Amino acid sequence: MAKGVNREKRDFQSASLLFFSVSFIGWLFETALCAVQSGHFCDRGFLTLPFCPIYGTPVCIIFLLLGKPSNGRFYKYFLEKIQNGREQVRAISKILLSALSVFLYFFTSAFLATLFELVVGLIFENAGLSLWSYSGMRFCYKGVICLPISLGWGVLMTFFAQFPLPWLEKKLIAIPSRIKRGLTAILWTALLADFLYNTAYYLTNGKHFDYRKYFQR
Repeated sequence: MAKGVNREKRDFQSASLLFFSVSFIGWLFETALCAVQSGHFCDRGFLTLPFCPIYGTPVCIIFLLLGKPSNGRFYKYFLEKIQNGREQVRAISKILLSALSVFLYFFTSAFLATLFELVVGLIFENAGLSLWSYSGMRFCYKGVICLPISLGWGVLMTFFAQFPLPWLEKKLIAIPSRIKRGLTAILWTALLADFLYNTAYYLTNGKHFDYRKYFQR
């Protein structure tokens, strides 16, 4: 991997905390966007906890596999092709390669995130539960994906992978191992319990569990 965190320093706990951090940020973004659109607080996620794994999963997988957009796997792959060139050519080529790497990262991110969103969306749709709908937007497919959102995925994931995520990952890796193990165990247990409870509630009641009704009395 290029500049950033060495792969040897990564572990399951750090990757897990990165996933939960991005999922929480995604929940904040989705909740704020929904609140602006509807004029009131709403939670479109399936889980009760403030996490949106549909954000955390593709973002973390792509970042952990490809690294930073400007000097990650794409950059290293193409750089090997020009290593034997003259110094001036290599200097110019590196700038172009960084731009090409960002370009490829953008489209790869957009494609994989859209594919993930499509699979998850169709699974929920087939189960009779619609968590989001892009039906009113252009270039839409089955209401679960559309071109503008896909391009938005690419922009957001490329930006976050280039700037906040490398910094955040370093901070998470620096957390003492004992604390990371404890946090990871608590968060995964809570997430699994949350998913199982909401799944059981939906299968039993035929609708999504809405915790907000307990605060509206």
